[in-house]
Amino acid sequence: MPNRGLVVVALLAVVSRADAEQPDPGPKLVLEYTPPHTRLRSAMIFTFFHELGHALHDELDLPLLGREEDAVDDIATLWMIRLGVGDAAQHASYGHHLRAQQPEYTHNAWDEHASGAQRGYAIGCLLYGSDPTRYVTNLERMGIPAPNILRCKKDYEQRLSAWKVLFRPHLAFR
Repeated sequence: MPNRGLVVVALLAVVSRADAEQPDPGPKLVLEYTPPHTRLRSAMIFTFFHELGHALHDELDLPLLGREEDAVDDIATLWMIRLGVGDAAQHASYGHHLRAQQPEYTHNAWDEHASGAQRGYAIGCLLYGSDPTRYVTNLERMGIPAPNILRCKKDYEQRLSAWKVLFRPHLAFR
């Protein structure tokens, strides 16, 4: 058995508090003009949670069905929702979507990550499923058809339930 390390996330509370203390912009305003420093902070927060997902997968020996990168995007998004920094995940979702719209953007089918459009939709879908009123604007701006948006509530519930089962032996859920 490999030597297991310790994943410490003390800085998380400091990072998430900075966003949590900001006034609630409501569902329509989050994706309007956002200052570059806010977009950068959101990208850094999402990247932190994404990489934390890799660490948790490795340290806890979590089984995966599907691609690891998709799974850690799920872990990142679900933890960000739980900790109240879902708006940062929303910026990441829309950023992936915008990246995929660039004329020079290409994606190889064999890439370990899903395409930018797929990642943007998957993250946005989990956000919408967690709070349809707050996050509907994100998916609408991406041009996602209404029937696909409506499936996100069930998708969120299924993914959250599955991750709770996998994490239950390791973490306390309240």
